Amino acid sequence: MKKMFLKFRGGGDDDDNNNDENNNNNNDENKDRMETDEQALAEERRRKRLEKFQINDEELIAAAAAQQLQQQQQQQQQQQQQQQQQKGNTSPVRTPNTTTTTTTTPTPLKPVTPTSTTTNKPAPAPTPTTTNKPAAAVATKDSIRQCDIPMTESSYYVLEKIFLIYLQPNNNLPQKSIYLPSINEQIKEEIKDGQLKLEKPVLDRILVERLSTKVQGVPAVEYLISCFNRIQQTIKKKMAIDQQILKDSTELVLLYFGLVLTIPDMFQNTSSSYGIGPVQLMPYLCGETTEELTDEFIFKFLSEYQEDLVPIFEPIFLDLIKILSTTTLTGNVFPYYKVFSRLVQFKAVSDVVVTLSCWNNPSFNGKEMERNTILGSLFSPSSASDDGSTIKQYFSNASTMNKNTIGDSFISIRQIQMNIHNGLVDLLKGFLKVQQENKEAFLSWLASAVEKNLERNKLQVDRAKACSDGFALNLCAVLVLLCEAFVDIDCSKVSMVDTNFLLSGKRHDISKDTRLCATSEEADQWVKDGTIEKPLAHTNFITETFFSTMRALHIGINSTYEKLKLIGRNLQDIENNKRVLLDSKIKWQNTPQGRLFEGQLDLLTKKEDMLKGITYSIDAQLFEPTFLQKTASFLLFATNWILKVINPKNTPLPLPLPAPPQFAALPEFCIEDIVDFFTFVITNFGQVLQYIKLEQLMKFFITILATPEYVKNPYLKAKIIEIISQFVPSKYSKGNPMLLECNQDVKDHMVLALMRFYVDIEFTGGHNQFYEKFSYRHYSSLILKYLWSIPDFRKKFTETPKDPIFIKFINMLINDSIYVLDEALAKLAKIKENQILFDDPNWDKDLTPEQRKEKIEQNDLNERICKSNLNLANSNIDMMLFLSSDKTIISGFMRPELIDRISAMMNYFLALIVGPKCTNLKVREPEKYHFDPKLLLNQLTEIYVNFGRDSRFLQSVVRDGRSFKTSLFQTCEKILQRERLKNDHELDEFSKLVVKLEQAAKEEEQAEEDLGDIPDEFCDPILSTLMTDPVILPSSKTVIDRQTILRHLLSDQTDPFNRSHLTPEMLIDDVETKKKIDEWLASKKKQ
Repeated sequence: MKKMFLKFRGGGDDDDNNNDENNNNNNDENKDRMETDEQALAEERRRKRLEKFQINDEELIAAAAAQQLQQQQQQQQQQQQQQQQQKGNTSPVRTPNTTTTTTTTPTPLKPVTPTSTTTNKPAPAPTPTTTNKPAAAVATKDSIRQCDIPMTESSYYVLEKIFLIYLQPNNNLPQKSIYLPSINEQIKEEIKDGQLKLEKPVLDRILVERLSTKVQGVPAVEYLISCFNRIQQTIKKKMAIDQQILKDSTELVLLYFGLVLTIPDMFQNTSSSYGIGPVQLMPYLCGETTEELTDEFIFKFLSEYQEDLVPIFEPIFLDLIKILSTTTLTGNVFPYYKVFSRLVQFKAVSDVVVTLSCWNNPSFNGKEMERNTILGSLFSPSSASDDGSTIKQYFSNASTMNKNTIGDSFISIRQIQMNIHNGLVDLLKGFLKVQQENKEAFLSWLASAVEKNLERNKLQVDRAKACSDGFALNLCAVLVLLCEAFVDIDCSKVSMVDTNFLLSGKRHDISKDTRLCATSEEADQWVKDGTIEKPLAHTNFITETFFSTMRALHIGINSTYEKLKLIGRNLQDIENNKRVLLDSKIKWQNTPQGRLFEGQLDLLTKKEDMLKGITYSIDAQLFEPTFLQKTASFLLFATNWILKVINPKNTPLPLPLPAPPQFAALPEFCIEDIVDFFTFVITNFGQVLQYIKLEQLMKFFITILATPEYVKNPYLKAKIIEIISQFVPSKYSKGNPMLLECNQDVKDHMVLALMRFYVDIEFTGGHNQFYEKFSYRHYSSLILKYLWSIPDFRKKFTETPKDPIFIKFINMLINDSIYVLDEALAKLAKIKENQILFDDPNWDKDLTPEQRKEKIEQNDLNERICKSNLNLANSNIDMMLFLSSDKTIISGFMRPELIDRISAMMNYFLALIVGPKCTNLKVREPEKYHFDPKLLLNQLTEIYVNFGRDSRFLQSVVRDGRSFKTSLFQTCEKILQRERLKNDHELDEFSKLVVKLEQAAKEEEQAEEDLGDIPDEFCDPILSTLMTDPVILPSSKTVIDRQTILRHLLSDQTDPFNRSHLTPEMLIDDVETKKKIDEWLASKKKQ
């Protein structure tokens, strides 16, 4: 490099005024003086440049002297030209050395053809002319142009047509060409045997001089690119030009191209409107310029350039990040995708890119991984990005937009988003194919991007540290598209997924993740002791991509959906607050507080606009149908993988305990993300799954439900139940009932699994578990009710009373029914009070807006609770009704620990419906609260009739001292007859039941009179009733009736007197007390 730049001794910057004068023939003297004034600055720049290459002072002085001499000669030449032009003299102009300069008009340069037979003919002599017309091409035979610098026509063709350099004056220079008289004296020294050969050193000196000369509007980068393109065109045309010259020309262009980028102060015109240094290549890489920067140029440059490539390509990629950070969804991102793709297709560039700090910086947080890394910036354009551009353009007045406008905006956004996703997929595929190292670099970046954004899954997300929703969703969409290569309908490539790779923590850190059925310590120990085998030595790309996609979905879809639900709750609060202000506007609009309330109303409207805009911008991307379908296909592939892990040998259900270590150690998100996704998709966008086969999903669900011990988290099983409930047909949806019969395992195990879930969900571990269980049990009730209508499942119902879980199920059913119906009817009474209150137009006359708001909010809360609880109560009554219709199942209800609870519940419900306080439940629009008292009464009486076929139930009903009254049944009978709620046969059956109850009540009353006072030692310590089967509690030694303690143990397996652990098997028969009771009863009968 140093030797090459010792050639900077000739004129350069100081000749700018002369060159400009020749390019513009009639410049006035003022301009000449202005340009001459720049010589001092140019000389200073030259000195610094030469010092950089360690050129000594003597060489610098010699160069300055030569420069001064050349300047004087050029000034004399210019004066002669001006004088001749004024006289109209057209004779050839003589140069300062008195040599006459003439130009020739050469014949066009013809392509070389192999069959030519005219190569030995002499070429016609050049025809002298008096004009300075530029040469169009070289002669067929490479003749020598007779002038001050005698060279072959092909050499002049290279200079004038390729490099746009003229060594002779010309009044009609082509555009972007330049006359360089300053180099003449230097290269004359190289003339030998009457001509100058355009060898590499000579061409080097000429090119250096050209680059050192300022040419207005022609940046050095553009000039060198255009020179290269003209060289390639010349080669393709197979012109009769020495190939060595073209090769030398190419090498020099590539060499100085690198220098212009890395040492811009070495030459003139090294900056452009786009910047200085490598960044000015951006428009060429984007294809925005007239001069094309070809892949061939880049390839040859990378092949020839031997210096460090980082100074060239790092600024380009940093500029790419900067541009994309300000590029919105509607901005044109595809030229910049093209930049990345064009560069990384070359191995040398890929090697540089993956080592840059802006590729994958360990110190970056989640937000910085999006904004400050190369791939992060490529993935950032989205409708759900944090810049708010989509909201401004499409949803600026979101609260007032109609559905059609919103739908049109969705279509536009989704089309753009789809193009971006496809562009990213093509970009990544090209990058990954270059070399194996690129795959590793991409997977490392991906793992970091996910790991740094686990912040998104927290309840309180720090948005300054977490990426935007748009980036996360783009990541999900693109990875799902990449996985299409192995996600087929038959899931034939599931076996290629190496589960041990995830468990080993080789790529993904799951040490802090909750496991499905193990602690983190247990999972780590299994890995260490070899219980969980080590992953394969060479992990395949399917495994890597599969788990990376699973992790990306974990931070992307579900967290974004949770954000939408939070926004939805905020919007509901805003809507309520606006309604309160608007309803009371007539009272405050002309008051001193009017302006304050108007301000509050405007603020609420603006906030509503903002939140709805955010919602719509997320909806446009998150709920795009194609994205949902492809994600569903991927997650179905994931369910097949989990089934392979949980049951590799296809063992019949239920599976043996304990769970396989490989499954137990899996992170919860492996199942959580699947159930969460299908929960919100099936609930809200079920139509997008219309053509997707979900049979494997049901197989996955029943495998988990049939062996619930395999999954510790009750919420995962609860969400599975919620999904299955969506398959049940209802008046709102057709559902997908075929899925409930698609698998024999479903038919064999679903009923008992639902009953067990009903029991297990009693304790979820959550802070809101008491209320959550009702919702989940409601879903279970809906499914059971539908399954009862299918013969194959009804047969399974008849087998359940034999299972211990049935008793617990009925007990929970009773508990829930009592609570929800009691709570609902209490709220219904309060709703009626408020309806009467609100009928008065002046009800809020003396209330402030805040007090009025509080009153309305409390009423709204009562209505929501009433709706929810009555809905649950109706489900439970429905279940009790169809279960009691089967004689086999009734036997399970008649167990001692259940029968009294069932009869007490039924009596209590009847008292509420037809008792003296029933008028408190008469509200307007009862259907709004799911309250139908006639239907409820009809169902209750039918259950009474069903259970009444067993005499034990009748005795239990009349024993209920709290709610039972024969008058209630008589009143009920009258209502049924009056309202014609039953047909004659049904009425007759209920009438017979009433008669039986009246008789049983008399017998019970007589028995109590006969017994008189019961000795304390024979009384149950909890119910104060006569014990019929006394037992001793092993810990507290308390004697208690068996059915009383068994009823307690159904809900709580502890001794009620000291809270020690207790099970039915631990009870001790109190034979002695039993004998005493029998003797006492016998003595009473004798009396």
